[in-house]
Amino acid sequence: MERESLALPPALRPLARSGGVEADTVGRSQARVIRAGAYYIKIGPAGSLERSARLQEVFSRIGMSRPLTHYETWQGRDYLAVEALDGKSGICWLDRPHWLAEKLGQAVRALHETDISLCPIRDVNERALALYEQENHRPCPGADALNKDVILHGDCCLPNVFFDENGFTGFIDLGEGGVGDRHFDLYWAQWSMGYNLGTDKYNARFLDAYGRDAVDPARMAVCTELK
Repeated sequence: MERESLALPPALRPLARSGGVEADTVGRSQARVIRAGAYYIKIGPAGSLERSARLQEVFSRIGMSRPLTHYETWQGRDYLAVEALDGKSGICWLDRPHWLAEKLGQAVRALHETDISLCPIRDVNERALALYEQENHRPCPGADALNKDVILHGDCCLPNVFFDENGFTGFIDLGEGGVGDRHFDLYWAQWSMGYNLGTDKYNARFLDAYGRDAVDPARMAVCTELK
């Protein structure tokens, strides 16, 4: 525990002293994550968490996550700190699948109803298309159908969405987010429910809660192909 705290930059050491530190594996972040009292600290290569820090500020501004506590590059590594959300991640509610599907659908729709002008990061579609072309050596068919109509989480899987008994409390692991086509989040949410619940029979409840008025099968097919 003490050795871990000494590896932190000076600005973050008080957090470790206030509650000790321990490894954390709740979300799906590729960075190293530690719990320091009431805070989570991500650690990654220099520059790797800049996007996450910017999106943490965006999601805080739109009421979808906690404010960014601290971000800096120190001794060749990035450090990002944010206060823990209330509640538990979606994977802790698998024993209530109908409730979970409904609350997840409502949470994703609430995110997608926020003002896209508040997010300056607008390259989600382009990043997905570039990766597809790199891996498949051809353009993605139907890509012209994609819109930039919402602020996305970008990795909208159950470990990254938190709930308490009353419903949604916030998102974590925001580094894949930005403005893009809503169907990326719809794809990942349904994929994650199927993966963690072992069935896709709750996807209909999720889509009902999200609102089928906003779902376009053609754009969903493109986002599914890209992912």
